[in-house]
Amino acid sequence: MIRIDERGTVDLLKSLIRIDSVNPDLMPGGPGEAEIAVFIEDFMVEVGLEVHVQQAVPGRPNVIGILRGNDPVNGKSLMLNGHTDTVGIGKMEIPPFDPVELDGRIYGRGSADMKSGVTAMLSAAKSIAKSGVSLRGDLIIAAVVDEEYASIGTEALVKGFTADAAIVIEPTDLNITVAHKGFAWIDIDTSGHAAHGSDPAEGVDAIMMMADVLQKLRSFDQSVLRTRS
Repeated sequence: MIRIDERGTVDLLKSLIRIDSVNPDLMPGGPGEAEIAVFIEDFMVEVGLEVHVQQAVPGRPNVIGILRGNDPVNGKSLMLNGHTDTVGIGKMEIPPFDPVELDGRIYGRGSADMKSGVTAMLSAAKSIAKSGVSLRGDLIIAAVVDEEYASIGTEALVKGFTADAAIVIEPTDLNITVAHKGFAWIDIDTSGHAAHGSDPAEGVDAIMMMADVLQKLRSFDQSVLRTRS
């Protein structure tokens, strides 16, 4: 029987919220993930996981804990992935790093996105490790940096760690999400041809051509992208 320590899980979430891990690329002076990485590393070591610290860039470490399975040949591995950075504190009206428990909810910066998810995967790993249950495949707990800006944490992670399946523990109102939008930077140029104002028909208006491109992008967004769920 695997049991979850509910009170201990709540306390763990509060401990993570108390650590300021605002992404420095989103807010000048944001401390980043170094302190919370040390906390998570210590937690994983105490639980008994095999722990790896991977510097995505200097001072911004991923922390990966592995609970090894008993059948490395046939056992399937599962990765649980969550990010340790948060957005800035903006105009928050409550102390961002002093968690408040009220009516079954916990408030504080990162309480939803996504220190609750990180807490859940750490608590799950602890419960399995302490239960004595032997898994066939590896359970990999990946706490990564920089999800909120450029995803350098996961980019570094996949170069060194793989799994047969993965669950990203983002808050989705407990709905199962099987795909996610990505992003790409694309340069689009339109060319024109200058003409005298007395004979505009001889010219080609590059601005109007770009307007056609924008209209097609808007149509694609409305007719295709917004219909996906």
